[in-house]
Amino acid sequence: MKIFLTDRQSMLRGALEAALSGHALAWGEGPEVLDDEKFTARLLAEKPDVLIDLTSFARTDEAETGARNVALAAKICGARLFFLSSAEVFSGRPPRTPWAWGEMDIPRPETDFGLARFAGEQMVHLVDPDATILRTHWLYAEGADDWLHELVKTGRADDKVRGNPTSTRTVAEAIRFLLVRPDVSGIVHVTCEDQCTRAEAGDFVFSRLGRTNQVERSAGEERTYALKKSVLNVLGYRTPKWQDALEEFVHKEFN
Repeated sequence: MKIFLTDRQSMLRGALEAALSGHALAWGEGPEVLDDEKFTARLLAEKPDVLIDLTSFARTDEAETGARNVALAAKICGARLFFLSSAEVFSGRPPRTPWAWGEMDIPRPETDFGLARFAGEQMVHLVDPDATILRTHWLYAEGADDWLHELVKTGRADDKVRGNPTSTRTVAEAIRFLLVRPDVSGIVHVTCEDQCTRAEAGDFVFSRLGRTNQVERSAGEERTYALKKSVLNVLGYRTPKWQDALEEFVHKEFN
C-alpha cells in the first residue's frame, strides 16, 4: 500500500515510519497543502492509496483551507483519508465529573487551536464524508519539543486540567490497525487508556527517574480534555494504559 503523509516535520513521523514500515511512504512539506492546484498535482503524481493529513494549522482560515484542499485531493485521487485532530475541539467543561468526551459528544471549542481543528474537521466531513477523523491529545515523542520534555526540564506542570498522556507510537499503531478496516470512517478517538493531570503524569515520571521531589503544581482553571474510545473499543482494539506507555518511553528517552 502506498501512503502519502502531508508533513515530514510532524512529531508523529518516527512512530509512523516504524509502524508502517511494510508500506511505501511518501512525505509532504506541510504548508504545501495550502496551494490546492500544486497539492492535487503532487498527489496525482504520487498516486497514493491512503492520505494521512498531519498538518496542524493554528489559524482557522489556514486550517479550513488546508483541510479542504487535502479532502478534495483525496477524492480526486481516490485515496482514503485520515485527518488528525485534537481533543481541544471540546470546551473542556464537562457536565459532570469524572468525565471523558466521546465521539458523539458535541464539540464546543474555546481555544484558538481547538477552533482551528474543529474548522478542519467540518471541512473534511463536508468534502469527504468517508474520511476518518482521528482525535488525540497530549502527544509525546522521542526528542520532541513537547509538554513532557518541558515538564522534565522545568519540574512544573498544571494540576487542574485532565487529559490522556499519549505516545505517538500509540497513535501510529492505531492507524496501522485502521488501515485494514476500510469499513471504519467518521470520528475515532485515539489516546492511551485512563486519564490524569500533567502534574500527576510528572510525578509518575519523576518516580521512575529516581527523583525524590514531586512536580511543582501551577494554578489554573479546572478543565477536562480526556477522551473515551468508543469506536476502537467496539472494534476490539485496546490502547495501552498511559502509565505503561509512559514508563516504557521514560526508560528509553531519559535514562
